[in-house]
Amino acid sequence: MFTAIYSFRLLEQVFWSDFTGFKSVITKHSKTTGVELFVLGFLGILSLTTGYFFKDMFSGFGSNYFNTSINILPSNWLLLEAEFIPVLLKALPLVLTLFAFEVSSRFFECKWFYNEIVNGYLTLPVMVLSRHFFEQYEKLFLERNGPLFFQSIYERLQYAVHPKV
Repeated sequence: MFTAIYSFRLLEQVFWSDFTGFKSVITKHSKTTGVELFVLGFLGILSLTTGYFFKDMFSGFGSNYFNTSINILPSNWLLLEAEFIPVLLKALPLVLTLFAFEVSSRFFECKWFYNEIVNGYLTLPVMVLSRHFFEQYEKLFLERNGPLFFQSIYERLQYAVHPKV
């Protein structure tokens, strides 16, 4: 259900709502060349033809294409019964998808402060924590045991070789 909600939100943001970015992004990426259209058209035709020719391999009444992939005992073979389940049960994924679409459209029509909640309770604390770890580890530990450590050894060696009077 959450995948359907997110997918419909993505479709709504991409196709049904107005673009809220910079105009330079639209003009830079909106030009489609003939080569791109040819390649996409060719791939679409190949996808449709191979799907049409090999559809019985994957689905269809009595298809046993995947029977050799996993050993299934004859007492547990339920593919034949799956062909005769009630129509309402077969339509259940479609009904749930439409329900999720309706829920997502109503949920995301209102702002519900989703971005503020995610930024305030998830992103900002992670950023503060990572800054703290950076300061503690990088600045204190690595500098003490890295360049400052070698500098102090160098100064001690210089003092041992040439003591100041």
